[in-house]
Amino acid sequence: MDEKDWPIDALLQGVWTIFPHISIASFYGGGGRGAMISQLFPGEKVGESYTTQFYVMEHEPTDDAVRQGAREQFDFLEVVVAEEDYKTGKRQHEALQSGLIDKVWFGRNEGGGQAFHQWVDRLTKADDDELNRIFAPQLQAAE
Repeated sequence: MDEKDWPIDALLQGVWTIFPHISIASFYGGGGRGAMISQLFPGEKVGESYTTQFYVMEHEPTDDAVRQGAREQFDFLEVVVAEEDYKTGKRQHEALQSGLIDKVWFGRNEGGGQAFHQWVDRLTKADDDELNRIFAPQLQAAE
């Protein structure tokens, strides 16, 4: 496809996961295009973690109504992450630890979680030669 025909709006909306611990959620709302950038870090013990989140807008809000819309959008995203995503994950983790279930299935809309666990499985099962094959292109590109 010619670059001039790229569907830029479709490419700039969605959620991207950067292995192993970054998520970028891009959206329209609150008066313009914005993004929520999240980093998930392990805690002191298994089952503990903490997250840092940054909310950014493509353009600085120009008036109080746009600033209020942006604030409402960010507040909404905070509730979705804390009250839906993280509570669900915590319940799943507790169920797995209890032995009541032995696996959790991710829905089709949870592509980031699926990709993360596919990478974890691939990396933990890889021998040294496979790890070199996986990471050699990235190392060469960084040089």
